[in-house]
Amino acid sequence: MALRGENITVHSQLLTSQNESGINAFMKKMWEEVGCKPEDSQRFAFIVTCVNRFIDNKSKYEWKKFKEYFPDIQYFGFYGNGEHYLEITSCEKNLKKKKPLRIAYGDSTSFLFITIKGAKPSQIIRI
Repeated sequence: MALRGENITVHSQLLTSQNESGINAFMKKMWEEVGCKPEDSQRFAFIVTCVNRFIDNKSKYEWKKFKEYFPDIQYFGFYGNGEHYLEITSCEKNLKKKKPLRIAYGDSTSFLFITIKGAKPSQIIRI
């Protein structure tokens, strides 16, 4: 997802921790980086959680902590099937040499905060 504009600020974080103390530390750090919503602005968040975190009940704790740290933030989200990606970089040497593909899988939750300065609630599209 990409957002652009003079009055738009975006904060994005990826939570990979699997335990409550790690989730607590992550939420605290995210709160320190995102901070309070500036006056004369609107803020909302998109949250995408891997289904494995739901099955293991990690997401229930994540939502609880999110609401504790960001009680006034409207959020939208969904569960996904994790993140599958190829383990390759564009700077690898000898890309012509054939080798087996390495496919990796991530079990995480991604948070995307969007702040629009000068916007009124009626100017934000509500889903």
